[in-house]
Amino acid sequence: MSTSSRTEPKLSVVICTYNRSDLLKLCLESLTRQTAPTDQFEVLVVDNNSPDDTAEVAKSFQGKTGVEFRYCLEKQVGLSFARNTGYREARAPWIAYLDDDAKARPDFVERAVWMTENTDYPFFGGLDIPWYPFGKPAWYQDRYASSRYRHKTIATLTGDEHAFGCVMVMRKDILERFNGFNTGIGMRGNLVGYNEETELQNRLRAEGLLIGYDPDLVIDHAVAPHKLRIDWFFQSAFAHGRDKIRSGMTGSGGFHLFLIAVTGLALTFVDLVKNSFKLAFSKNYYIENWLIDTFRKAAKRVGMVYTGLVEGR
Repeated sequence: MSTSSRTEPKLSVVICTYNRSDLLKLCLESLTRQTAPTDQFEVLVVDNNSPDDTAEVAKSFQGKTGVEFRYCLEKQVGLSFARNTGYREARAPWIAYLDDDAKARPDFVERAVWMTENTDYPFFGGLDIPWYPFGKPAWYQDRYASSRYRHKTIATLTGDEHAFGCVMVMRKDILERFNGFNTGIGMRGNLVGYNEETELQNRLRAEGLLIGYDPDLVIDHAVAPHKLRIDWFFQSAFAHGRDKIRSGMTGSGGFHLFLIAVTGLALTFVDLVKNSFKLAFSKNYYIENWLIDTFRKAAKRVGMVYTGLVEGR
């Protein structure tokens, strides 16, 4: 069926991908098994200049189901560049961003469309559940791969609560109004980066817009092999801290950085004592857990202080 003869979709599911064609295939397969009518949504794959066979995998889904699958290439490497290309190319008034290493639950699209029609949130997120296609070490805990909020029903996120970047839905006109995602932060190919979606949500909140959360909007999110290594936790935490400074989400003045450092030392000592007791007395608490729980937050603070001092932001 040609694009011109199709009903305009209610939702564009945008998947920005880089060099993970094996996981991308599983992600796209999950979108062929949706309970929503196929004319309610389209799937747009934004290839962020992948060196693997991403283009072939994405195009292999075209014309095989009632769902319209489209492909486009964004040569400027960077997740924010790909996301911005995604909303500009999308045909629907609502955009759902889904990570390429995630699988949408069968009712994902149906639930997302329901939220757009039955709530007033211009931007909302959902719940990601860890998925272990590469195995799970005995020490690894689900809490390392999924951020859960206390909300059991649809709620407004406040304070430090933000919709997770791996599963978020927003109006296209909002993205156009706020010029999309900040291309100065976020993932860039294999270089770890964060906070572009958080920074956007903070800009929306500054204008009085509300961010929603629906715990029934669910994806299964893969835990990649490199995220099962201890060094990943500290690399990731440092990057989180670095990008909090780069995005302007926290102050970078000398006194503020001094407070971060001093407070961080004190809290790390508290964590060391608390977690040492857990290590000594809990048989299901491993040395890996002790290292992560004691020093991950410290690595984030180091990232903040280092970036603030070196980059002078």
